[in-house]
Amino acid sequence: MDVILELKNDKEKLSMSYTKYLLIFFIFFLIYFDSKAAGNSFNDTLYKQISSFYHPKNGINIYVISKDKYFDIVTRIIVWQTKLTALFHSKKLKVILVTSTADAGKKIAALVTKHHYAINNLWFDSHGKYRKGYSSFMIGCDEYYYKNIADSDHLSGLKIIASFCNTNTIIGLGACYAAADFNFPVLRNGKYENMHGDSLLKGMADIFKGSTVYACKSWVMAKPWILGSKNALAGYPLDKQYKDTIFLPAWKSMGEWHRYSAINHQIEIINTIYLSNKGDILIQDEPYMVQKKAHRKMERNMRKLRPNLYTL
Repeated sequence: MDVILELKNDKEKLSMSYTKYLLIFFIFFLIYFDSKAAGNSFNDTLYKQISSFYHPKNGINIYVISKDKYFDIVTRIIVWQTKLTALFHSKKLKVILVTSTADAGKKIAALVTKHHYAINNLWFDSHGKYRKGYSSFMIGCDEYYYKNIADSDHLSGLKIIASFCNTNTIIGLGACYAAADFNFPVLRNGKYENMHGDSLLKGMADIFKGSTVYACKSWVMAKPWILGSKNALAGYPLDKQYKDTIFLPAWKSMGEWHRYSAINHQIEIINTIYLSNKGDILIQDEPYMVQKKAHRKMERNMRKLRPNLYTL
């Protein structure tokens, strides 16, 4: 009887192992053909942008992901997607997981100095927390916002990263509301306070002198195939709490991105950006809200906004 049970257990283990490897193979198969298809559709736009921004041949794109203290399914999915995609573009795309700005600086320095790379595109994957009432982004455990972005005591790690960037580097802040310049719609100390996304954008550009910094005024999504899908960063979260009236400014700004460079000292409103399968930060040819489906969904959801759905 024991022998029969052992054989049965062995068969179950083999079956589970086979299923696991089959699933991994299927994921690789999807990413390979998805990236091939996406690469073709991006070529025209990519070459147009190369004419205005010089990208050295030996340049790389770095995707920085912050390690969470606790398990976060969204972050895990982003890690799996980006690392699997990077396997097919290892010469161009580098993905690093970091615990802090200092950790990011060490890993970026190792990448750049070892192979004498130039950084073409640098993406900071992060979360923005609306309830805080101000624009921010995280690198590991370090938070940056309008109050400390000009404080030299907090900037040593960022300056190390900035030393490996140049006037051709494009930097993306992948946090929701990082460019929000509207008033937070809740009274704080008896008044409505600005989110100060413009100050965060300018502060980053001052540190990364010459580089162009991109950030979103509303939500930054993480849809399937975040690398290689034109609308992967666009849209809105599905949770009921985001149908609260407190998010009205975010709904009105959906798909709006800003960019700033310390060279021209001007914040520009641009179309929604997207990431190619090699990690290039590109701009869509038309505004996201021009798409009929996107505009229709926004109007429908704005009509359904209700108070007291979001807990501050």
